[in-house]
Amino acid sequence: DVKGAGAWSLRTCRLATVLALLVFVPMYLESETIVELWLVTPPEYTVGFVRVMAVMYLVTQFVTGGKTLISARGKIGLYETCVSAFYLSAVILAWIIVKIGLPVHYAVVCYLVSTVGYAAVTMVIACQIPGFEFGRWIRTNLIPGIGVLVVAMVVGWYVGGCVAHPLGRCIVVACATSCVIGVLAGKLMLTAEERELVFKRISQFWRGGFPTRQ
Repeated sequence: DVKGAGAWSLRTCRLATVLALLVFVPMYLESETIVELWLVTPPEYTVGFVRVMAVMYLVTQFVTGGKTLISARGKIGLYETCVSAFYLSAVILAWIIVKIGLPVHYAVVCYLVSTVGYAAVTMVIACQIPGFEFGRWIRTNLIPGIGVLVVAMVVGWYVGGCVAHPLGRCIVVACATSCVIGVLAGKLMLTAEERELVFKRISQFWRGGFPTRQ
């Protein structure tokens, strides 16, 4: 059932986006503290690199269901060619930027642009498959996802400013943003069936872990 697969791919996009937001928001807001706790004396540009990589990860999760659908269909030649071209061009441009002496962060931006290109190609090809509707993806994933992201970022920034201790701030920001994302995403991005599935999995986990497959 091609249309059914398209609908499931849209659901995958939503669930993946929610999970990505739970990781992205606290990591982005507290990346400086995380890097300092990890490396003690981080090299220059490390925090910027971490934030760009986090943004790239979030962008890919918005369209991960489309990628899965394209791969499941089997006709991936054009898709993989376009994606490879984007990433290869980013490597070449980054090398040129470093070679001519421009600041390193310009090279990192090349990778971010290539990721956006990858997401665009994924959506263009996935939307040609019945059941994966671009308008529905916009309404149920992109717009509410960005809304949840903005609110969580504001709440996390405000809460983080109220805690002085670095490790304590990371924990408080992670907890606060997770609550905000959980509530808003549950209302704006997930259907009643999906919310029930998520709650069921969480309750199974707290009762002793997920059941193992025989």
